[in-house]
Amino acid sequence: MAADPSALTAWAYPWRAWLDAAIGREIARLRARYELTLDEFRGVYVSDEQVDRLLASGEQPARSELPRPAVVPGTPLATIAGAFGLDDAAVAALFSAMALELDAKYEALYAYLNDDATRRYATIELCRRLTGVPRAALEPDAPLLAEGLLVATPAHAAAPWRAAALTLASPVRTFVLGAPLAAAADAPGISSPDVKRVADGLATGRVTNCVIDGARRDERQVMAHAIASHGGRALLEVLDPADERLRETLIAARLHVAMVSVDLEELAPASVRIAATAPVPVLFAARSGELWRAVVEGFDYEVVHLRPPPAPERARCWRAGLDEAGTVAAASDIAEIAELFALSPAQIRRAAVRAARAGTNGHTDRRALAGSARAECTAALEELATRVEPVFGWDDLVLPEPTLRRLRELAAAIRAREQVFRAWAFVRAAGGSASLRAMFSGASGTGKTMSAAVVARELGLDLFRIDLSAVVSKYIGETEKNLERIFKAAEGSNAILFFDEADALFGKRSEVKDAHDRYANIEVAYLLQRMETYDGVLILATNLAKHIDEAFSRRIHVEIDFPLPDEVQRERLWRLLIPHAAPTAADVDYEFLARQFPLTGGEIRNVALAAGFLAAYEDRDIEMTHLVRAVARQRRKQGKLPTASEFKHFLAAVRGEGA
Repeated sequence: MAADPSALTAWAYPWRAWLDAAIGREIARLRARYELTLDEFRGVYVSDEQVDRLLASGEQPARSELPRPAVVPGTPLATIAGAFGLDDAAVAALFSAMALELDAKYEALYAYLNDDATRRYATIELCRRLTGVPRAALEPDAPLLAEGLLVATPAHAAAPWRAAALTLASPVRTFVLGAPLAAAADAPGISSPDVKRVADGLATGRVTNCVIDGARRDERQVMAHAIASHGGRALLEVLDPADERLRETLIAARLHVAMVSVDLEELAPASVRIAATAPVPVLFAARSGELWRAVVEGFDYEVVHLRPPPAPERARCWRAGLDEAGTVAAASDIAEIAELFALSPAQIRRAAVRAARAGTNGHTDRRALAGSARAECTAALEELATRVEPVFGWDDLVLPEPTLRRLRELAAAIRAREQVFRAWAFVRAAGGSASLRAMFSGASGTGKTMSAAVVARELGLDLFRIDLSAVVSKYIGETEKNLERIFKAAEGSNAILFFDEADALFGKRSEVKDAHDRYANIEVAYLLQRMETYDGVLILATNLAKHIDEAFSRRIHVEIDFPLPDEVQRERLWRLLIPHAAPTAADVDYEFLARQFPLTGGEIRNVALAAGFLAAYEDRDIEMTHLVRAVARQRRKQGKLPTASEFKHFLAAVRGEGA
């Protein structure tokens, strides 16, 4: 059987000659004692002639006695022995299993020595006979097996330990036969002093492990690559948190002098101990806000807290990313997007590529920049909240001038949040969080949700409405868990969170009379604390501002009141909410509708839509009778019957519509 030339390396030649001599010596011993079975069925056994031919085919003639080769520095065997503290006997035992990976002829030779054509591997007993290794060296607690360099696989459940098959562990095989690992690629945009501090500490041994604390997985991985790159090491990522895969990665890291990156939240406590105590630098990735400190308690580690770079640094990353993507954008647009979106350098690079594709003639506008930035940060939130589509603008709002002015001030405050909190250092006075909180109060249908959407559109941000039906639970503690999932998903999303009907969540705390009152108060206390730590924009909308807990009111930065529309505003709403494309009859009297029916904007929208369907059903233009009939139905839903004082001469037209 010819050896595979591609698998042979110069350093293995003396070891292979030594092993061939040991095999020849063992074969001679067995033949002299007639311990080998003679079987005439070809293909089921390995013949004497085949074995003699294989031994004669080596690079050097096999001799009956050959001293064990020295472990030459710089060879794979020397690296393995040094990394795991193996003595010469253990190295010889390791090579007896390694030989199968270097040359296929050893399968036949081992089958012959095992006196079984199906057992084409080195058993523990055969390894002892060939190498003279002490029995203790191949026990489960010995370095070769305990460290995972060799894997012992019993033939069956009742098989003796000495008959177990010895195979080379996957990372050891890869190290012996594979190419060396390249150092981790440099991570552009990472200029944190933590990189040098941690990398130098890991290189000198002053630091054993590092926890990278950040909101986004990709940011944590970029930082891990930056630390490994600074230290000139390769980075091995643990993609499968199972113990076996973790151990294999740790072995590979020891052999390649690499660093290991693993997600802390995916590891069981026992696996954390395995990784933290391994003699290799391990970079644990932990999600911000998770209670990860208890998991690594008792181990030596440093912490790197990932925070989005300041706006000027983000603007620099945007310019560099757009330049790499082959496009440019106005400096004012880049500065504004950098202020609004607290993205990491990795996110900015991806967003720049996406924005470049949306641009034309090598130029990207603000809309493309904002769209690409939004796409980078709201994926997790879309699974837990409802995106409000920004279909309205300022001209669509029919509100009193003071309310409009306050809305524009809110939009300006959100735009200047980075400047005021960070550059002007108000974040310290605000308790360490750059959270901006607003409350919209007013009756249902007065335009609170629409106004929030207009503000979001003005800024180019996403607006997500929190569905209280999916949040509030009758089970104790579940509401807090549901809200925590939303807040965690929203961290780093740069989106505006909109809590409609907020009084259901932020109601006043009551006197504790039973366990339900106690847990309800705990729920409110949790929300108070979580609102302050959320580093984003919150808008609370309520129909009953007086029912909001006073502690919440004290934490609100901007309060905006949405009053019921007056007659002039109602007329404008009627004209806006019946589209120009809709066919309307000449008898439609907007002034009468605005004067007689004190409806909110939401109610007028519902009435106009209902009138449209009535007209379509009758295949006619929208007439005044359709509108007043729809109004009558709306009043009926509110428990009010049509009266002559309201409907005047149209009262007869609404008979049967709730009368």
